[in-house]
Amino acid sequence: RFASPTNRAPLLAEVGEYGDEAEMILEMTLVADVGVVGKPNAGKSTLLAAVSAARPKVGDYPFTTTVPAIGVVTLGDQVFTMMEIPGLIKDTHSGRGLGEQLLRYVQKVRAIVYLVDGSSEEPAQDFAMLREELRLYNAAILEKPAILVVNKLDLPEVRVNAATLARGLA
Repeated sequence: RFASPTNRAPLLAEVGEYGDEAEMILEMTLVADVGVVGKPNAGKSTLLAAVSAARPKVGDYPFTTTVPAIGVVTLGDQVFTMMEIPGLIKDTHSGRGLGEQLLRYVQKVRAIVYLVDGSSEEPAQDFAMLREELRLYNAAILEKPAILVVNKLDLPEVRVNAATLARGLA
């Protein structure tokens, strides 16, 4: 209001009033269509990198991923977002590992992909542990649409484990 054609940057100012003061905690909520849940080193980052343009950190050591990674997946004419949830371990619901911090992200997805490492000694127990951790955190999560994905099916012993796992779920 003090600017004019000859004085484009006026140095005039008026004394203002004190404003309101408040302390707030703001939390960014990530929302994705699909969340990938699995144990550490199950292949979640590799799956996300394979199906989307996302480039999450991929490593051969547990807890390579410490924060969720999101990618956009295009499947024909459908486009959806996929979020990789960092690895869940037994007792995550009670704060072990990265704890409740991770499980909150699972509440924000519409569907869940359980990714189980087929080369694990007990893939059925791994799957059961993942579901139990989610149930202990919030049983409503188990009502979301879900699919089980077993990786490393190119290995002969994994095919046997996958067949056993499929029979156990039927």
